Amino acid sequence: MSALKFYGCYLSWLGASEPVPLQSLFDFPFTNRDIYEEDKVVNRLFYLVPDLSGTVPRCFFFFEENVFSKDKVGDLLLQT
Repeated sequence: MSALKFYGCYLSWLGASEPVPLQSLFDFPFTNRDIYEEDKVVNRLFYLVPDLSGTVPRCFFFFEENVFSKDKVGDLLLQT
């Protein structure tokens, strides 16, 4: 998904509240998880962007995924 399409999803979810700039969406990391498989590692960095403008707090939740392959000595190489 392109950055603009992703930001459009965020703005749609947000409604009339004041938006966080696109560059600042990644300022809210929540957790970082690795999923180990035989020949690769999938890393997911999860984000929660708060919206405190209403009477009930809300969070926009998304994750960034990177896939690493392992070479013969076990070093990781970024694939995507």
